[in-house]
Amino acid sequence: MSKETEFAGLFVKDADKEVIKVLNERDQLFKVAPIEHSYPHCWRCKSPLLYYAKDTWFVKTTAIKDKMIENNNSVYWRPDHIKAGRMGNFLANNIDWGISRSRYWGTPSILDL
Repeated sequence: MSKETEFAGLFVKDADKEVIKVLNERDQLFKVAPIEHSYPHCWRCKSPLLYYAKDTWFVKTTAIKDKMIENNNSVYWRPDHIKAGRMGNFLANNIDWGISRSRYWGTPSILDL
């Protein structure tokens, strides 16, 4: 959390009760109700995964989608079903490419299982 709040230093999920308490004290709390929903958790430690809004850079690949499809159709693919299959589907469903992603994935070792 931001160092600019009274919740600085608290893990965001641990701050939930404190935030509710402060909002209630300030008479700014509308309602507290448990809502059950699926939430991503780390497969190793089972802690909640948090997603933060971050600035992101994109390559506007949609601007050249037609040219990429045209070029794909001129390529000799082996095996030939890749042209209209895997690559053709990829290009047909093309979206702008986020180049500033900061995702880290791990491969579990036998010791983690």
